[in-house]
This record gives sequence, structure tokens and C-alpha cells, in this order.
Amino acid sequence: MPLSEILKTIEKSPTWETLAKLPAQLEALERRVAALEAAFATPSSANAVACPACGAAMKFVGERPDPTFGRLGFKEHQFQCECGYRTTRQWSQQKGYR
Repeated sequence: MPLSEILKTIEKSPTWETLAKLPAQLEALERRVAALEAAFATPSSANAVACPACGAAMKFVGERPDPTFGRLGFKEHQFQCECGYRTTRQWSQQKGYR
């Protein structure tokens, strides 16, 4: 059997058709992961905080170790609104915001 016939037979195989699609699927998944990582790069974009005073989205302005649980990895995230209202939220890498 000539090599060209073998290659045609292989290309018609369902397994080969699936394998041929993998590079495009991998590229699409890599783009989706990159977009998700960019969206969640900062705490404010991942978990926008609504201002209790005016309802607008508050801006993430900083973080520091939590005064009580900082040794356990907890952080205190500070948010500020355009209206001047400020607040903090406790955050941990394992559980996110509390």
C-alpha cells in the first residue's frame, strides 16, 4: 500500500480528526484563560464593592495585613468611592472576601 493511501486512511480516522482540532482548541482555551487572569488580576475587578452611601462601584486603593489575622495570611483591602466613602474588607487567598 503506497504511503499516500495510508495517509488518506489515517486522515479519515475519527481519532485523527479529533487530534487535528486540538491545536485550535488549545489556542482558544489559552486566550480564555489569559482573559480571565487579566479580569481577576486585581481584587476590585474580581469583586467590585458597591458604595453603601451612593451605590457606585468603589475603587480598590490598597491592602495591608489584617490587624488581627495577618499572621494567618489574611489581608485587609481598602476601598474608596468617588463620593468620599471609605471601607475595608477582609480577604484571604483561600476563601476570598469574608
